Amino acid sequence: MTRPLVYVFYIICIALQCHAAVDVNYSLPKDGSRERAEFTSPPVPDELVISERGNLPIILLAPHGGTVEPTDLPAIPNASKRDMATDKLVRALADELAYTDAEGIERRPHMVINRLHRKFVEPNKSWKYNLHRGWIGDKGTPIGPHPRAERVYRDFHACAAYAVLMIEQEHGAGVLLDLHGLAASHKLDMYGYIIRASDLHHTKDQNRPAPHRVLATAIRKDSSIRFAASRKRTSVEIANLVRGPKSLASLVDEAYRELYPEVLNSDGSPRGRPATPSLRFPNPKGEKTPNPTDTYFNGAYDISTHSSRQSGICVDAIQIEVTPDARSNEVLRIQFARAMARALREFLKIHYGLDISPPELTPRSVGATSGVKVVGSVVICEK
Repeated sequence: MTRPLVYVFYIICIALQCHAAVDVNYSLPKDGSRERAEFTSPPVPDELVISERGNLPIILLAPHGGTVEPTDLPAIPNASKRDMATDKLVRALADELAYTDAEGIERRPHMVINRLHRKFVEPNKSWKYNLHRGWIGDKGTPIGPHPRAERVYRDFHACAAYAVLMIEQEHGAGVLLDLHGLAASHKLDMYGYIIRASDLHHTKDQNRPAPHRVLATAIRKDSSIRFAASRKRTSVEIANLVRGPKSLASLVDEAYRELYPEVLNSDGSPRGRPATPSLRFPNPKGEKTPNPTDTYFNGAYDISTHSSRQSGICVDAIQIEVTPDARSNEVLRIQFARAMARALREFLKIHYGLDISPPELTPRSVGATSGVKVVGSVVICEK
């Protein structure tokens, strides 16, 4: 099979066989299979899925920010509330990352947004999970999936899969960020990599961080950032991908302190952007971590599927759960986007050898990227 003729990309657990009513130009495998999805052309999604193809090695997802509530679609019983303004947060971040390069080409990240309210379909869960939850019809009786809801689900994942494929072809590697929202009761953001809270703390004392070797093993084996981990030489370097000073959460924290020094804690110190795992709070369950009894959201189906957790994929994925103080109004969203864009540029340069700094920005001095082969501005993905 020739790649220019038939785009192929590794997807696991997307959907059951196509419904006759779902007219698509790609074939997605059954739940639980290890097949590859095949594209005969780029996905053309339903109008309830916004897909903007970019040319930076970054994908931004917003599966739970949708507000559209069609009257003809059955709802999932006891469905969760939508994540307020995560769609707007993704757009703000995309705008902050965008720039025009020295050749006059506009550079933007890839972006996929679900506009359909999550009470009709759960894009960051497997289709099997959606079928298990089921839907309730007008008469209050369980019914099967509506073709439109299935179409939205499939299109969301097809667009994400296609974006990953484009990044691999154009850059060799990259990062996918899946943005979600936390309730107001939470005190800090959460970064998920498909590793468990128990992987982040010591087996005998959850107030102590897990040893580097133990955490590194979990990251190499099961995480959604296995590509970056495979380029590191030591357990310390691998563990620091999620809790070290150059982890994404720590870089965002640092960016907030430098960009917004006027935002202070009660003791007069810069507040930064507290998150876990990070250098400040390496263990979600540690006694020094705010709200240590809160559930740690470590990532879900979409970052597991569209990431290096799957064999052969060279794009890493991170789920970011953001507290309302970064989403509730435009000013706060722009602040978060500015800090995240700054951190993400440094994160990509340090761990992937990819420089996406706008021409007007002087790149920070960073250490050599361990084990990454770079040709021009493209990282060679050695599958």
